[in-house]
Amino acid sequence: GGGAMLSERVMVRLLRGWTVQCGDGGGMLITAPHGIWLQRANHPVHKPEVFTSFLAISIAESQGASLCVWSNDERVKNEFRCRADTANTDPNYSPGETLGESPWFRALSRHARRFESVGGTGVVHYDIHGRRDVMTGEGADGLEWRDDGDCDIGVGALRGMKVREGDSEVAENLAGELCWRLEDVLAERGF
Repeated sequence: GGGAMLSERVMVRLLRGWTVQCGDGGGMLITAPHGIWLQRANHPVHKPEVFTSFLAISIAESQGASLCVWSNDERVKNEFRCRADTANTDPNYSPGETLGESPWFRALSRHARRFESVGGTGVVHYDIHGRRDVMTGEGADGLEWRDDGDCDIGVGALRGMKVREGDSEVAENLAGELCWRLEDVLAERGF
């Protein structure tokens, strides 16, 4: 048949208990994929980003949003072991051929299908990440820059999405609006 079969590895994970905690709120989705130690194909293990799961859960609860974070059991086990479980892979480093086995990909796909099935016209996805590193570089003007901020708000995935005509313009407009609004709010607080 043409039905998709789950790999033995995924079946074992399902039998042990789902590793991703999901909530079913509205079209808004809050995720925090790096709340635990994670394997990355051909890269060093990714260390946990402290408090990202807590922030995602708190934001989702306060906004009545959908949620996708590693389960409490997985977070406790991971904190105790202080190393990555071989089955827990970074969703950002999942090879294309194994995406269907990723609990993250499956949860995000399920959310989009569920929302569309009730007549939703769009999904807002907030992906919470930690940040400890200082970023440096050189701008297009040749000047060096340094950013030791505590927070990034990224729209890179939106900018890369070209599902429908006009997606790029929507992403650029959103990035500009976010920048303008945040500068306005934060300027009053001395940032």
